Amino acid sequence: MNSIKTTPCRKTEFEPPTSKRVIVGDRSCIEIDGLKLYFESPNKATRWRVESFFRKEPETIRWMDTFAEQDLFIDVGANVGMYSIYAGARSKSTVLAFEPESQNYSLLNNNIYINRLDSRVQAIPVAISNEIKLDTFNLSSWGSGESCHSVGKPIDFNGQPFKPSFIQGTFKITLDSFSARLAPFKNTHLKIDVDGLESDVISGASELLRTRALASLLIEINHNLDSHINVIRTLLHAGYLFDPVQVKSSLRSTGPFAGVANYVFYRS
Repeated sequence: MNSIKTTPCRKTEFEPPTSKRVIVGDRSCIEIDGLKLYFESPNKATRWRVESFFRKEPETIRWMDTFAEQDLFIDVGANVGMYSIYAGARSKSTVLAFEPESQNYSLLNNNIYINRLDSRVQAIPVAISNEIKLDTFNLSSWGSGESCHSVGKPIDFNGQPFKPSFIQGTFKITLDSFSARLAPFKNTHLKIDVDGLESDVISGASELLRTRALASLLIEINHNLDSHINVIRTLLHAGYLFDPVQVKSSLRSTGPFAGVANYVFYRS
C-alpha cells in the first residue's frame, strides 16, 4: 500500500494560502481553492515540477489567472503540462499544448487524461519554430520532465553547443501556419518557453503578432543573447508593452540561468 507524503508548503507572498501538494506513489496532486490537479510523477524531475509549481514562476501563475473560459491558451514548450493543465482546469480555457520531446509528450497526455481535460486541452507533438520542415530534436538529457533540449542544431539556452544524450526526429511548424484557427476565441494568450530558441518562434509569428486576437504573451528572455534582445524590440514594435517591475521580479541573478527573465507582454 502506498504511503502518503505531504510536501511542506513554503509560504511566499505569491503562493495561495489554501494550496497544498500531496504525493502518492508516482502520482502527485496540487490543490488550490478546492480544485485538485493530478500529475504523474515517475522521477525526480517531474516531482520537482509539482513541488516548485507555485514558487518557481509566480508571475506565470498570476498571468494565467487572468484567462477566461472563452479564451485560447497556446503553450509552446509545454513539457509535461503543468501550466496547460492549470489553465485548462482553473480558467476552463481551451489549450493547445505543443511539446515535441517524446517522453514529455507521453506524460503530458497522461496528465490530460487523469484530469479528464481532453475536451479542453489538446497536446500536439510538434516543435514551433521559424519554418515548416522535418528536423532533428536534440535532448540534453533522457527522461520525462527534463528540459533544455533544442531543435535543429544542438545549442543550449546560452547559445553554446552541447553533446546530445539522444537525437530524435521531429516536425517543425510556425505559429503563423495555424493563426487562422484563433478566430473563434475572444482572446488568445501565448506562452513561449523553448530554452533559448524563442527568437525562432517569434520569427515564425509575424502574422499572429499583427492580429488583435493575441491579447498577451509570456516569453522567457535571456539577456545574454542578442537574438533575445531583438525579440523585445520586435514585440515593442508590434505594439506590445511590458511592465519593467514585473520583469525585474522574475529576473534570475545567480546560477546557470542568471540573466534570464519572464516578460509578460500585453497589447497596448
